[in-house]
Amino acid sequence: MAASLEASSGPVVRSDRTNVLAILSLVLCGSGLIAVILGHVALKQIERTGEQGRGLALAGLIIGYIGLGIAIVYFAIMVAFSVNVMNQL
Repeated sequence: MAASLEASSGPVVRSDRTNVLAILSLVLCGSGLIAVILGHVALKQIERTGEQGRGLALAGLIIGYIGLGIAIVYFAIMVAFSVNVMNQL
């Protein structure tokens, strides 16, 4: 009986289902932080459950991180511009 328990604890069987959080990560990739969070959670779930959607989660993560980087650079430029304008007054 112990041998049958060990045999059943093998690798996770791949599922035909696509992880919903991976889809949402890609759909919401323009939101930056939300896409990154959903992408990381989706990757963990995909690893645990064997669902499809790893590529979707990775795409959402990559685009989300790029969006976050652009937002940070934009914010830094706006702060620098505002300080420059205030110093000229």
